[in-house]
Amino acid sequence: METSIVLTAIELVELSGYRKPSAQARWLERNGFPFVMGGDGQPKVLRQAVEGRLGGKLGEKKREPQLRLRSGQQPLQRLSTLRGLSCRMMFSTK
Repeated sequence: METSIVLTAIELVELSGYRKPSAQARWLERNGFPFVMGGDGQPKVLRQAVEGRLGGKLGEKKREPQLRLRSGQQPLQRLSTLRGLSCRMMFSTK
């Protein structure tokens, strides 16, 4: 499921603490969040604005562990390669 570019109605209630769109708009204005009023009467707040303001970072990649080998060591073969090798060895007729 893809995340919307604007906050959902539920997220807006969680952020502002208010259910009424007019109260949400007042809260957003008082707290310096940029927004526009949609044709449906609901405030539209960019997710990026909220995440940036609250310290979240968009597109932040999870750090992957880095493999550090000692001098002269080679990484092991992929597990799928090793599995195939072991199967061939078990079923060989030699």
